[in-house]
Order: sequence, then C-alpha cells, then structure tokens
Amino acid sequence: MQIMLPGPVQKLSLRGMVSWRTARLRRIGPRPFGLAGDRDGQPLTLGDESSSAGLITEIRAALTRTAVPLDSLSLVYGDYLDADLARPLVEVTTHWDGRGWFAPARPPDVPPAIWEQIPPPAWELGDVERRDEAITRQQWNEPFFPTRIPAEGPFAESTAEILVSGSRRTVPVVGYKHYTALWFAEGDANVTVLSRHPLPQTPRFEVITNLEDFYAGYSRSLEELARRIDGQHR
Repeated sequence: MQIMLPGPVQKLSLRGMVSWRTARLRRIGPRPFGLAGDRDGQPLTLGDESSSAGLITEIRAALTRTAVPLDSLSLVYGDYLDADLARPLVEVTTHWDGRGWFAPARPPDVPPAIWEQIPPPAWELGDVERRDEAITRQQWNEPFFPTRIPAEGPFAESTAEILVSGSRRTVPVVGYKHYTALWFAEGDANVTVLSRHPLPQTPRFEVITNLEDFYAGYSRSLEELARRIDGQHR
C-alpha cells in the first residue's frame, strides 16, 4: 500500500530532502567531473550518488557538519523528465571507489564465459533505455526503480577524442541504438559518461568546483517529479 502525503507535508518533506542532500554535498572533498563549455542552455541537475559509509558515520557527519566520503556522484545535463527523446541528455558519473560502470556481481548460476560477453556499460545502457521508455509512457514511478537487465545489443565499438582537464586523449566508445557510453580515468577518479545521442566532437571534461546550479536543478526536478506522480494518483 502506498501512502500519499498531503500537499503541504509533501512539500516540507521534499524541501527537507533537498536541504539535507545539498548541505551534505557542499562538504565533499574531491569534486566530480562534468562537461565543460557551452551547453546551449541545457538544464542541470544532480543524478545518483553512492556511499559505503554506515548510518552512524552519516549521522555523526550531519551533527558535526563534516564530510561523508562518497563512492560516486552523477551530474546530469538535460531534462530527464522531458518525454521528447530527440533532446540531448548526458550523465557524467565520477567514481572515487575504484569502480567504474555499475555492473552487478555475476550470479553463481551464470558461467563466467557468458558473463564476460556482456560489455561493462551494457547494464547502464539498459537502465537508461527503460527509463526513457517509461518517461514516454508518463509512468513517473518507473524510471527511478528499474529492473536491471543489460542491453542486448548489437553494440558498436569505436574510439573518440576527448579533452580531460585540457589534455587530449583517445578513449573507447560503446554505441547502442542512439545511446553512447564512454569511460576515462583521471587521478584517483574513474569517470563514466552516458549520452542519449552521440556527443559533440571532442567533448571537454573538467572538475566542477561549483555545484550550485546542479543543486537548484535538483530541487526543481524533484518538485516537478512529485507533482507528476501526485497527478497520477488523483
């Protein structure tokens, strides 16, 4: 059974969530990578984050206003609630825990030879494909709790030139339908990039030191998502 909060209580709950998360992220040490350059007015928002810190560490950090180490943080360029899939949408995720793509552990009943045939970004490509399908159906509860099924392919493998903190490099790219996935490492960070469409020629990635625009976008998108979910239950 789903219990819907009354409007004023829901708004207070959302504001509390936004306030807690942004206060927490303002205290992080290493900063995430993101796209640099002209974004043609694309909206910005926060994506997912992960942390292996326990509940006690989280509470202590909140009380002492100290940083909680993050395992990863995503920055989103574009409106992920927009049902017009012709519009660009790029998610840049910085991993500080030594991991890269969010691939699950191999189930014991799946032979290693079969598991290794799945490209590492296939799981996240499958996630974003089902997210976009749910958004076009206006099923606002679905995109954020997807059943993890890897994209089946076919996959197109290629390379692309990118700039990372001003340094040019060539990186492998995996294409699936109209989606593009790439990965690079810089210092202690692994960075994964998922784009709904091919990225511009020689995209630039830099450390983002000011996240305030992403915080504001997160607040707006969360309120809009709550409004749409609430509209489905009326």
